[in-house]
Amino acid sequence: IGLFLQPDENAEELIDVTPAQDALLNHYQSMHDDEKVDTDLLMDVLHFIHKSSHGDGAILVFLPGWQEISEFMVLLESTPPFQDTTKFLVLPLHSGIPSADQRRVLQRPPSGKRKIVLSTNIAETSLTIDGIVYVV
Repeated sequence: IGLFLQPDENAEELIDVTPAQDALLNHYQSMHDDEKVDTDLLMDVLHFIHKSSHGDGAILVFLPGWQEISEFMVLLESTPPFQDTTKFLVLPLHSGIPSADQRRVLQRPPSGKRKIVLSTNIAETSLTIDGIVYVV
């Protein structure tokens, strides 16, 4: 809609979606189980962010629970280019992990290293993570 435009009840009228895009979205929604995280789509989004962005801006990824966080973390850490620990720092954030590990997400990584935080909604209302540029 626009970077600073506040959505309102007429917001849908402002979004210009082609009939082809609408059909693709409807097709995806009919095939996708809302109770399951689409890890393929999530990986595609992270690859897109990585390829199309410049700089070290951190990425915050919301996931429903610890199981999804830990499974996606393993997937990321075994998938190029995210497996390169010199360029990426993948950190979980969940109320069940020790507070020392939770504090790691608040620290800025070295220059040239992108931080990816995998979190439940604890990061939505409980704290502000400096350096977050993308939210998925």
